[in-house]
Amino acid sequence: MSTSTFNSQSQNVLELIKGLELEQEEKHVTLTSDEMAAAVYPYYMYWEPKFHRHDCDQIFYVLEGEGVFVLKDDDGNEEKFDVTVGSHFVVPKNVWHGMYCKNGDRALTLQVNKKTMTTEKLDA
Repeated sequence: MSTSTFNSQSQNVLELIKGLELEQEEKHVTLTSDEMAAAVYPYYMYWEPKFHRHDCDQIFYVLEGEGVFVLKDDDGNEEKFDVTVGSHFVVPKNVWHGMYCKNGDRALTLQVNKKTMTTEKLDA
């Protein structure tokens, strides 16, 4: 995991992110404050969503590729959304969610949430 600071006068977020080498299933925290964290997370071709939920809201912004974002309720009902570069949305706290890549090599997201969030995995 790598951590960087952000100086708005000399960098922008996309320039900072483009330099990261992303491995499968590895998350790189790129920006942090005392209370918030922003992470770049890759989703690769044909991965099935790994459903999980958090104790806080989570903001998503799709940086690269195309994917399918899936919400699931406690009864197992799913709602799917196609997402592309520029898609942005908020997943409310305690909502089961996951994503997978739709076309190409990967989809890349920037995710923002509270720094001390907890995560619960479905079927874990």
